[in-house]
Amino acid sequence: MVYVGSILLIIGIGILFRPAAKQFLKRRQYSVTVKAVCSGQKPYVNYLNLKMNNPVFTYTYEGKEYSSVLWLYRNREKEEFQEGQETEVLLDPSNPEDIYIPQPLISLLGTERLLPFLVFAAAGLWMILA
Repeated sequence: MVYVGSILLIIGIGILFRPAAKQFLKRRQYSVTVKAVCSGQKPYVNYLNLKMNNPVFTYTYEGKEYSSVLWLYRNREKEEFQEGQETEVLLDPSNPEDIYIPQPLISLLGTERLLPFLVFAAAGLWMILA
């Protein structure tokens, strides 16, 4: 019973901290910070056939100008960027057209992960202590 409880507890902790660990690992790949300006929006239709917009950023890296789409709905929570808004983006030096903007830690540990964490952690603790 202790082993099953321990596994459930580890699953619960993994559910809660997986996005934060994933972002930590992405920081190694996206290691260059550049200033970028939102130059427009690119439409994106998701699997529910809902039309959304992803911002297009223009920036200069090693003397060359790039224009890249930040795929918000694939990698992160929705964030609104207005045309002309300047922000810092991280890019992959081996592929400068691939950009990423990290999320704040508090949004990575969001409420949609809290309930599954509590269920698994409570079940795991109950089995360990029983």
